[in-house]
Parts: sequence; structure tokens; C-alpha cells
Amino acid sequence: MLSKILARQIFLGDYGWHVGRFHFSFADYQDPENTCFGDLITFNDFTLQPGSGFETHPHQEIEIISYCVDGELIHEDSLGNKEIIKRGEMQYTCAGSGITHSERNNSLDRSLRFIQIWIHPNAAGLSPHYHSNHFKQSDRLNRVQQIASGQSIENGTRINQDTNIFVSEIQAGSLALKRFPGVRSI
Repeated sequence: MLSKILARQIFLGDYGWHVGRFHFSFADYQDPENTCFGDLITFNDFTLQPGSGFETHPHQEIEIISYCVDGELIHEDSLGNKEIIKRGEMQYTCAGSGITHSERNNSLDRSLRFIQIWIHPNAAGLSPHYHSNHFKQSDRLNRVQQIASGQSIENGTRINQDTNIFVSEIQAGSLALKRFPGVRSI
């Protein structure tokens, strides 16, 4: 079943150093009627102020996908990974049996916007691991691009769940925008 969720219906949390738009119960937004969609348990749209971020914290038994919409996200974890993810790029963390990581805005003068998705894995006790992908804008501009899947895909990340994740950037006035009624450009 598809249901339309209006922007004004998405919980908006303004915490000073960051703004979070939570599509499901998360942090101080608690709604027992809106906790997940199948194995999708978190779909957050974060904007972080310059120099701020989520300090080192633990996760386990979760698949984490972060997609950078604008700015630079610096990710660092207990496996020794440290990487800057830029606009149109993604990072994937299989928290598995346990991992700690931090996510910060790499800029001291620009805000960062990124989407973070949490998915229940298809098995428990997986070995933690990290992967990132860098995509060309031409592959998502006025097109739909697959960036992650539970199956092996070309130029995408394989995750531990029967899930497919797509992104797109649609320009105002493009024919692609006309193919998706109700979608507006930003």
C-alpha cells in the first residue's frame, strides 16, 4: 500500500546545532503508530551546522546508509575507516555485531545536508564493515539511479537485506519531472 506523507506531516526537530526531519519515531519523536515500514526503521533528513556533528556512538545489528545531499560528511569508525563523503555520494556501514562511529560536518562555514537510512539486516551477528560509493551526477540527473541493493548491482553497494535504494536529481522544467506527477524540484 502506498501512502502520501505531506512535508508538514514529517516531524521536524530543531536542536540548534542540527535540524532533523524524522519520517519514523526517532530521538524525541515518539509515535507508536509510526515506528517503521517493514525492515526500514529510520529515514532521517539531517542538516548539520558548520563544524557540528554526531560524536562517537555505538550501533549493532543495523544497516546504515548515509547519502550526502549537500556539503561534506566526514565519517570515522572503530574499524579505522575515515572518509569524507560529498554531494551525491554515499557511505554504508554494516554495524553487525557492534561498531562505533561518528558523523560530522566537515566544513566550518557551510551547512551539511544528508539522508540517513537504517534497515534491519537479514541476519544477526554479521561482521561489521564499511563501504562507500562515489557516483557521477550524470547518472542521477533527471534519471533514477540505484545506489544500494540486497543483490549485487553494478556501481552500487550490496547490503544485507532484500531492499533497493534509489536516488534522483530532477531539474525544474525537465521531461523527467513531468513523468512524476506530484514531485516538485528543489
